[in-house]
Amino acid sequence: MVMFSATWPLLVHQLAQEFMDLNPIKVVVGSEDLDANHDVMQIVEVLDDRAHDKRLVALLEKYHKSQRNRVLIFVLYKIETTRVERMLQQGGWKVVSIQGDKAQHDRTKALSLFKNGSCPLMGLVSCSRRMG
Repeated sequence: MVMFSATWPLLVHQLAQEFMDLNPIKVVVGSEDLDANHDVMQIVEVLDDRAHDKRLVALLEKYHKSQRNRVLIFVLYKIETTRVERMLQQGGWKVVSIQGDKAQHDRTKALSLFKNGSCPLMGLVSCSRRMG
């Protein structure tokens, strides 16, 4: 059995102990420190669905004025990546998106444009389907 976790809080550790052998092999990439990267600004807001686009643009106007820093925009569904990408492009923003329905060539191109800074905004799917 293999389990993956981006973080290792106590609840995840306890869950893993329920399903894993008594002496599992644990592989850590990076640090076991649960702190987020201090160079990354994280903003979490709960909004009414109709307010998402307006608030996203307001945040970009505030924090992405230079358009030099790179920004990841996480959405819940694959279709939202395309919608948000188009909405931002119509507003003059340089943006790409990656999601499973795009061809691999298009995903690779989008990632390259994001990495080299040509398109410093990228939309990603945080979860492709609801759990439970």
